[in-house]
Amino acid sequence: PPPAATPVPSSGPPAHGAPARARAIGGERGDMDALPTVLLGGLAVALPCLLLWSRWLEAPVRHIATGRQRRQLCPVEKPIGPGAEATLKMSDVKVTRHMHTLKNGEQMFYQLMRPATGKPKYVLVYLHGYTSHSELYLEA
Repeated sequence: PPPAATPVPSSGPPAHGAPARARAIGGERGDMDALPTVLLGGLAVALPCLLLWSRWLEAPVRHIATGRQRRQLCPVEKPIGPGAEATLKMSDVKVTRHMHTLKNGEQMFYQLMRPATGKPKYVLVYLHGYTSHSELYLEA
């Protein structure tokens, strides 16, 4: 018959209430000895991500990073897309565009759509995402 497997001696419970996974991460050395390895591994992942963000994602739009810079490229009175331009010319809808000044001096663009005649029956508020713009909701 094959020999019986020799049991591996257990090192017992972790010292001083340390989690059992401490031995798996740092072996007998404990968590603190594994910390430099974990930090270097995290840095090895984070650094390329930061470089990617800066080089390929942020750099192409850095010239329009602030609302003031974007507004110079796209003035309030000028629609961005052809759908919004057509909506602004419609006779049954009145669109007004404004800049609201906040307490800190920053300005925020908003636009109102109303029926050209009569009172509106409903009020809808659209809050678009970070990479979007409000003219997407003007296109009919």
